[in-house]
Amino acid sequence: MDIAWLLLVIAGLMEPCWVYTMERSEHFRRPSYALATVLLIVVDLGILSVAMQDIGAQLAEAVDAARIASCGTNRQTVKY
Repeated sequence: MDIAWLLLVIAGLMEPCWVYTMERSEHFRRPSYALATVLLIVVDLGILSVAMQDIGAQLAEAVDAARIASCGTNRQTVKY
């Protein structure tokens, strides 16, 4: 497995982490969670940008969009 693909997977796994900390920050009123959110977003976007240099922006975005769509579909299935 190429390192760029591994980085793309890691970036994809980091997204739910910063979404969780963002929800816990209560509109950025809790400083510890707000700081964690900002740091996770910066690191996530940094890893994603490194992965996109090798894979290409279009393919990386397509993979990311497919991952988001499949997670959304699975979430709807479990939710109801």
